[in-house]
Amino acid sequence: MSDSDDDYMSETILSGIQDVRPGIAKSHAHKRALGICARSESAAECIKAMPKKIDLEKIRRDEALAKPVGEDTKGFSLLAKMGYKPGMVLGKPKEGSQVLTQPLELNFKTGRTGVGHETQEKEEQKDRVEAHLNQMKEIVAKQEELLVDYRKRKRTTVDVKQVSGDLRKMRKACQELDVQIGMDTPSVSWYWPIYKDRTGEIHEEPLSAKYSRRRYQQPVDEEESAKYVYANGKEAPTEIKIEDLDDDELSDRLNALVGYLRQKHFYCFWCGAKFEDDNELIEHCPGNTKELHDE
Repeated sequence: MSDSDDDYMSETILSGIQDVRPGIAKSHAHKRALGICARSESAAECIKAMPKKIDLEKIRRDEALAKPVGEDTKGFSLLAKMGYKPGMVLGKPKEGSQVLTQPLELNFKTGRTGVGHETQEKEEQKDRVEAHLNQMKEIVAKQEELLVDYRKRKRTTVDVKQVSGDLRKMRKACQELDVQIGMDTPSVSWYWPIYKDRTGEIHEEPLSAKYSRRRYQQPVDEEESAKYVYANGKEAPTEIKIEDLDDDELSDRLNALVGYLRQKHFYCFWCGAKFEDDNELIEHCPGNTKELHDE
């Protein structure tokens, strides 16, 4: 550092700094202003610290209620004539019950509502809460009921599809087993699969001929005029679609075909096996239902 530069820690620099201290009066006017400000702040704090009128009333009331009834009052003299002594409890003493040793607390109303309004308001609020809870319970119950109903319908749909598929497979198995023993038609018409015969269908007509026929002839029901046969070409009755059967008819057909296969051929569809005789079937097959095979 060169000699021409002043040291910022030198006395020359420090002496030039003004000694400004907050709160120190520089003059009589300044001192008077500070005093007025201090007194006003102190007065404001005192005003804030002063209790409000309602608080003062409560304090005086609590102090008055905390004092026992003086012995020089007329009320105490009447009680004393009836045998009352300081510290005793008024009323007939009861064993095992809590008795009051302090005066009943006074509850002063600060609002403008009538007597009993708060109690009524609380009861109405309680009723509203209970009504809301009951409504929520009903909603939850309905949702659970809908969920159970949906599961039932879904399970029923799955069961119907499963039974329909099993019935189709059983009819094919029944046909194969019956053919193996020389049968050319089933014992019951629907025991075998039935197909629509398409070998005798008429070739496509010209558009003019088709238009003329449709114009002057009544329409023909293709389902009624169709011919149905078994796989070997033998004539069969009209096929009833499995989808058109109700649940009871579907279940009856399934049980009937299961019984026929077990009695006629000693065959279990769910085991997928043909046994030698009835004894072997009973010994090795769990039963005649799908549920018994799933256990």
